[in-house]
Amino acid sequence: MFSSVFKTGIRSIYNVSETATFYSDFWSIYPAKHKRSGKMVSVFIFDKTDFEKSVTHLCSQTPNTKNPRHIISECYELIQFGIMQLAKLKHPHILTVVEVLESTRSKFIFVSEPLVGSLQTIGFDSANPLEIKKGVLEISKALQFLHNSCDMVHLNLQPSSVLVSAYGDWKLSAFYFIKSLSEMSSSEQENFYIMNTSSFVPFANINLNFVAPEIVLDSGGARLGAPNDIWSLGHLIIYLFNRESVLALEAVNLSEYKHAIQLFEKKFCNHKVSELGYLFKSVPHQLQSTIMNLLRRYPHDRFTIDQFIESDFFQDNLMKVMCFVDEYSSKSSNEKMVFLDGILTDANLLPALPSSFKINKFLPLMVDNVLKEISFIPTSAAEDSHGVLIAKTLKIVFHLAQGLSKLSFQDRVFETLATDGKAKKNSQNLIRSLINSSVHVRLVFVQSLTLLMEKLNPKEVTQVIKMLCPLCLKNTPTTDQSLTHQIELQDLFLKNVSQFINIIDFPYIKSDLIPLVCHVFKTTTILSTKLQAIATFKMLSNDKILDEDTIVDSIFPVFLNLKSRDKRVVSSVIDYFAGLAESDVIKNVPLLIESGLSKCLQLAFGCEGISSTEFLAFVKTVRQLEDNLIRRRVNQLNSSTNPADLTPTDNFDVLIKGVSLDSSRNFSRSLPLKESMRPTHDMTKPLAELETAVHPSSEPMITESSSMQMNSKKFSSLTPAIPTPRDGVSISRKIDLAENVSFDVGKKNLNPKQGRSKSDISGNAKLPPGYSSSLLTPHIPTGSDG
Repeated sequence: MFSSVFKTGIRSIYNVSETATFYSDFWSIYPAKHKRSGKMVSVFIFDKTDFEKSVTHLCSQTPNTKNPRHIISECYELIQFGIMQLAKLKHPHILTVVEVLESTRSKFIFVSEPLVGSLQTIGFDSANPLEIKKGVLEISKALQFLHNSCDMVHLNLQPSSVLVSAYGDWKLSAFYFIKSLSEMSSSEQENFYIMNTSSFVPFANINLNFVAPEIVLDSGGARLGAPNDIWSLGHLIIYLFNRESVLALEAVNLSEYKHAIQLFEKKFCNHKVSELGYLFKSVPHQLQSTIMNLLRRYPHDRFTIDQFIESDFFQDNLMKVMCFVDEYSSKSSNEKMVFLDGILTDANLLPALPSSFKINKFLPLMVDNVLKEISFIPTSAAEDSHGVLIAKTLKIVFHLAQGLSKLSFQDRVFETLATDGKAKKNSQNLIRSLINSSVHVRLVFVQSLTLLMEKLNPKEVTQVIKMLCPLCLKNTPTTDQSLTHQIELQDLFLKNVSQFINIIDFPYIKSDLIPLVCHVFKTTTILSTKLQAIATFKMLSNDKILDEDTIVDSIFPVFLNLKSRDKRVVSSVIDYFAGLAESDVIKNVPLLIESGLSKCLQLAFGCEGISSTEFLAFVKTVRQLEDNLIRRRVNQLNSSTNPADLTPTDNFDVLIKGVSLDSSRNFSRSLPLKESMRPTHDMTKPLAELETAVHPSSEPMITESSSMQMNSKKFSSLTPAIPTPRDGVSISRKIDLAENVSFDVGKKNLNPKQGRSKSDISGNAKLPPGYSSSLLTPHIPTGSDG
């Protein structure tokens, strides 16, 4: 948007936009920004080359004209004189020159305060006359300064001479024809003649639609004086409301002007206001009689500028409010406080002000004053009067900013408050300083959370909330008045937790917010705060913001240690636990019985100062809690699996009953063994077959289950069957043989009854009984072994 390609002069100091804001005569007005300070200004550029070409062309087309160079020289002198006078005169409603006129070979350049247009380029809504009324008053004050303080006459009051600043203020400019009466004799004033009919350059001639008739037509008497500007002011006011001049002259022609003045006198003079509706049109009725006194034919019959300013037209509250805003910076702290209180008390006052005034003038002024108060007063000293002043100013800022878009709010309010025109890296420190300044300021922030969430992105809102949270919930004020506001702040912050909780990260909620709310609940003696803390717990639990562990670890201990027996607190706590029992936030039903149900009964029976009806209401809620716990337990039991339908791996009894005693089935489900670990005997054959093959006539074989009665029943399925002996072993001796099993470990024979020698257990490897070290083969003693 801005460009800077010049190495010297004004354009080397400012980044000037490539697009002009507006044009006035041969001037092009560009927005610009100072390279170091970032301050916004307007740069006026007069292109000499284009102007000289235009004058030369017009002179060639018009006979009996002056030399083009002479006309150009006169115009350049006029420009230099006008800008010089403008730079000398300092007044709030006269255009402020920031950089004086710079003349180069091809251009005139000077810098002023930032502008948005002139009365010729900006249209105003006559249906809402307040904005025009304010502007007319500002121009009138500029004329009052010239007439009374400087003894000067402007003589060039017309729409193009009044510029509008970025703040919406009207600024008087175009001082090309200004005259100082103190430097002129009486005869010079009487014989003054302003017309220069030889010039066809627009700004080098006065606009006849607004010039007073005495300095054009009259031949004697007081011609030059302050009444000349009063006449111009009257015609300017009619132009602003009707958007057309009364005389409607299009060219610099004295004969036409004289004829127009004569018609005006016939239509206007010696008539009643009620008869001039065709002339005033959109001019407010209240102003019409005043304009009659501005447009008297003879100078001594007209109002002075002081009389006009004191007229009834400007004596309403809204105008006085707008005037006070113009002078706000010069007022004392007490006057500012009274003014802000009045603005905040009257709900109809701010909406009645013009939108452009509120956004362009009032809002920036309030933002600047917030920053000034913060920078001027140390944080520790801002708790009382200055803290209140900052808070009230900030409250008006947020109120005025409601109609802004998100982008405009960021630019005009938040970033300005955050950066103070400096690097954005300091933004958090400045916002923190503002929040730390006073409990009253924090209260305004909390009251405006809805606006902040609407206008800012979630990250910025989160930063503000995290700065507010500890100060709102834990800070201890030093004065009684601040303590009252701190209580109000705690209640309001807890009430608004539900608005912002969804944009706050869970770790912060768990580690910072919940401990702070618990701290408030445990330490406060204010009933409203305690009840609001319980409501916050209820919201966080019912909306499932908190998990079960956080509720059990952080909130339950607070309620279990509750000492209060106030019936409102008791009722809120019982309702909280009843809500938990009804929902599925807490899965642990026994914990709810132990912590919730018992505490609710304790509170209900220990509550003091209640009626029987209130007690029965408590008991009814407790019973509902109990019913919900019973219902949840029943649902848990119904949802569990029926033991009769369980598979062997789901139920112990079914698992034991389903154990097969068939060793072949047991081993067949085993994983294949390595070759070195296979038993020497055929372990896949049932024990009964082996016994029958060896001793077909012997007594029935003892079953595996009877031989395993020494083991626990639940481990029976895990006990391996003892292999049958091969040769010469009676089946009746099976159990004895089992007790006398010996194992080959290397070349050593171990008898379980005899135990092990020291040498036997000196090795690192401990083999299970019944296996050898080579093939891990169990050894069964035979009859030959004795």
